[in-house]
Amino acid sequence: MSSPLYVLLTAGVYLLTGHSQSVMLVLQALCGGATAVLTAWLAARASRPEAGWIAGGLVALDPGLLVYSAELHPLSLDALAFLTVICLSVALPHRPRAGSTALVGLSLGVAALTRTTILSFAPILLLWAKRYRGLRLASWSALALVGVAVLVYSPWPIRNSLLLGQFVPGSSESTEWLWRGTNPNATASSYTPDGQTMLSVAPADFQSRIAAASEVERISLYRDAALQFITQHPQEAARLFALKLKAFWWGSDTTGLQYPAVWTPLYNTWYVAILASGAIGLWCTWRERVREIAVLIVASLALVALSQAVFYVEGRHRLAVEPLILVLAGIGICQVAMRARTPHLETIHLRRARDNLT
Repeated sequence: MSSPLYVLLTAGVYLLTGHSQSVMLVLQALCGGATAVLTAWLAARASRPEAGWIAGGLVALDPGLLVYSAELHPLSLDALAFLTVICLSVALPHRPRAGSTALVGLSLGVAALTRTTILSFAPILLLWAKRYRGLRLASWSALALVGVAVLVYSPWPIRNSLLLGQFVPGSSESTEWLWRGTNPNATASSYTPDGQTMLSVAPADFQSRIAAASEVERISLYRDAALQFITQHPQEAARLFALKLKAFWWGSDTTGLQYPAVWTPLYNTWYVAILASGAIGLWCTWRERVREIAVLIVASLALVALSQAVFYVEGRHRLAVEPLILVLAGIGICQVAMRARTPHLETIHLRRARDNLT
């Protein structure tokens, strides 16, 4: 079974509405709107209100996020869940009590139910809170964060382990995802350059074994095939990891195969613009020592990119954290606009933002 949160949400909506897909699309649109609001809040917290308006507007206009909000797909929920964890972390007071950290843990556990890799973010979050919020790692507050996250997430691995008769910490499809990006035909995505799936170009005997296998047997088949490839071809596996990392940040040879050809260059133009703006925003916040939010954003983006590069990468995997890039882009655009209007005014406001955070 894949990540359950979107599946359960969809099942509940269908049960209450008589299988209404329109209601699900409305909910996804609401998730997108909430993501824009949180992005605006985070950018304003890191810089100034104008940056918040710009960042929120960028999320509302982002082509990739708009496309997926109009499809029955969990990406809108993924983006909102991950951003909620970041915003609640930033909102923590100095030396937070257990109630505040428990709320962060709740959001972390919920987010893990739609994107399991966010669990690997917990150690970084604790270290960040220790450095910037004075959280003592040996405290009830730290225990509340971790404990609530585990409590919220645990029903899923417990269910999977009981059902499959072996410990399954996340999705039973995880080993398949590992194999998709780590096999002799791998391209960094789940497709070949001519649009075939990884399984359809695998050796015939492997396809036959997968077709005849149970869910438990498929876990082992995919895992063993991937690990065999890694041990026998470590240099190729390392090259594929680097290729997947590049695919996360830019794209691969299969990017855009399922969409009109004109969409890819148009989106790439947008993406280059927000990357450039984001780099300016990061430089401005770092230069003026408004660093804590920038540190959390950069650490989040790096961890998600590295985690995803272990498996396989499609364009949507970066879109789930693109609002974080748009926070920095909104700050960058705001600072460029202010410098063009009043050369020294943006420095004053960044210093005020820094003072508000300390």
